[in-house]
Amino acid sequence: MVFVKEQEGMHGVFLSRACIKGTVVRKFSDNEVVDEPTRTSIQVAEGIHVEDIIGRYVNHACRPSCEVRDANIVALKNLSEGEEITFNYNENEDIMASPFKCRCCGEWVVGKAGANNT
Repeated sequence: MVFVKEQEGMHGVFLSRACIKGTVVRKFSDNEVVDEPTRTSIQVAEGIHVEDIIGRYVNHACRPSCEVRDANIVALKNLSEGEEITFNYNENEDIMASPFKCRCCGEWVVGKAGANNT
Protein backbone atom coordinates (compact mmCIF):
# COMPACT_ATOMS: atom_id res chain seq x y z
CA MET A 1 0.00 0.00 0.00
CA VAL A 2 3.00 2.32 0.51
CA PHE A 3 6.37 2.91 -1.10
CA VAL A 4 9.48 4.98 -0.36
CA LYS A 5 10.42 7.68 -2.83
CA GLU A 6 13.34 10.10 -2.94
CA GLN A 7 12.79 13.63 -4.16
CA GLU A 8 15.05 16.66 -3.83
CA GLY A 9 17.51 14.64 -1.73
CA MET A 10 14.84 13.69 0.84
CA HIS A 11 12.99 10.41 1.31
CA GLY A 12 9.27 10.08 1.99
CA VAL A 13 6.58 7.41 2.13
CA PHE A 14 3.71 7.59 -0.35
CA LEU A 15 0.49 5.70 -1.02
CA SER A 16 0.42 3.27 -3.95
CA ARG A 17 -3.40 3.46 -3.97
CA ALA A 18 -6.12 5.66 -2.49
CA CYS A 19 -7.58 4.87 0.91
CA ILE A 20 -10.33 6.11 3.19
CA LYS A 21 -10.09 7.66 6.65
CA GLY A 22 -9.28 5.02 9.29
CA THR A 23 -7.38 2.71 6.93
CA VAL A 24 -4.23 1.12 8.32
CA VAL A 25 -1.62 2.12 5.76
CA ARG A 26 1.35 0.47 7.50
CA LYS A 27 1.58 -2.18 10.22
CA PHE A 28 4.71 -2.48 12.28
CA SER A 29 5.24 -6.21 12.65
CA ASP A 30 8.42 -8.24 13.00
CA ASN A 31 10.37 -5.08 13.69
CA GLU A 32 13.26 -4.43 16.00
CA VAL A 33 11.96 -3.09 19.31
CA VAL A 34 14.22 -0.60 21.08
CA ASP A 35 13.94 0.83 24.60
CA GLU A 36 15.17 4.32 23.77
CA PRO A 37 14.23 6.54 20.83
CA THR A 38 16.65 6.71 17.91
CA ARG A 39 16.73 9.12 14.99
CA THR A 40 14.68 6.66 12.90
CA SER A 41 12.51 4.84 15.46
CA ILE A 42 8.76 5.32 15.91
CA GLN A 43 7.15 5.25 19.35
CA VAL A 44 4.26 2.76 19.41
CA ALA A 45 3.56 2.82 23.18
CA GLU A 46 5.02 4.43 26.26
CA GLY A 47 8.69 3.46 26.36
CA ILE A 48 8.40 1.22 23.28
CA HIS A 49 9.94 2.23 19.96
CA VAL A 50 10.29 0.25 16.73
CA GLU A 51 12.73 0.42 13.88
CA ASP A 52 10.82 -0.18 10.66
CA ILE A 53 12.41 -0.40 7.20
CA ILE A 54 9.60 1.76 5.70
CA GLY A 55 8.56 3.69 8.81
CA ARG A 56 11.99 5.26 9.13
CA TYR A 57 11.12 7.35 6.06
CA VAL A 58 7.73 8.64 7.24
CA ASN A 59 8.16 12.40 7.59
CA HIS A 60 6.83 14.84 10.17
CA ALA A 61 4.06 17.29 9.31
CA CYS A 62 2.24 19.81 11.49
CA ARG A 63 -0.93 18.88 9.57
CA PRO A 64 -0.33 15.16 9.04
CA SER A 65 -2.12 12.74 6.76
CA CYS A 66 -1.88 9.94 9.34
CA GLU A 67 -1.28 9.13 12.99
CA VAL A 68 0.37 6.29 14.87
CA ARG A 69 -2.11 4.07 16.72
CA ASP A 70 -0.62 1.16 18.61
CA ALA A 71 1.68 -0.47 16.06
CA ASN A 72 -0.01 0.98 12.98
CA ILE A 73 0.01 4.10 10.83
CA VAL A 74 -3.64 5.05 10.24
CA ALA A 75 -5.11 7.54 7.74
CA LEU A 76 -6.66 10.61 9.39
CA LYS A 77 -8.63 11.46 6.25
CA ASN A 78 -9.39 10.09 2.81
CA LEU A 79 -6.08 9.96 0.94
CA SER A 80 -5.31 9.89 -2.77
CA GLU A 81 -2.92 7.62 -4.63
CA GLY A 82 0.54 9.16 -4.50
CA GLU A 83 -0.17 11.25 -1.38
CA GLU A 84 2.61 11.42 1.19
CA ILE A 85 2.18 9.59 4.50
CA THR A 86 3.12 11.86 7.42
CA PHE A 87 2.49 12.06 11.16
CA ASN A 88 3.09 14.74 13.77
CA TYR A 89 6.19 13.72 15.71
CA ASN A 90 5.40 16.22 18.51
CA GLU A 91 2.07 14.45 19.13
CA ASN A 92 3.46 10.92 18.92
CA GLU A 93 6.99 10.86 20.30
CA ASP A 94 7.62 11.51 23.99
CA ILE A 95 11.10 12.79 23.19
CA MET A 96 13.06 13.10 19.98
CA ALA A 97 16.52 11.54 19.79
CA SER A 98 17.41 14.11 17.12
CA PRO A 99 15.31 17.29 17.41
CA PHE A 100 15.04 19.39 14.25
CA LYS A 101 13.45 22.57 12.94
CA CYS A 102 10.12 21.92 11.17
CA ARG A 103 9.94 22.80 7.47
CA CYS A 104 6.17 23.52 7.88
CA CYS A 105 6.24 26.11 10.63
CA GLY A 106 9.86 26.73 11.61
CA GLU A 107 9.32 25.51 15.20
CA TRP A 108 11.52 22.88 16.82
CA VAL A 109 10.27 19.28 16.72
CA VAL A 110 11.30 17.88 20.10
CA GLY A 111 8.49 15.47 21.09
CA LYS A 112 5.75 15.82 23.72
CA ALA A 113 8.04 16.01 26.75
CA GLY A 114 10.35 18.54 25.12
CA ALA A 115 7.46 20.67 23.85
CA ASN A 116 6.20 21.01 27.42
CA ASN A 117 9.56 22.42 28.47
CA THR A 118 9.94 25.08 25.76
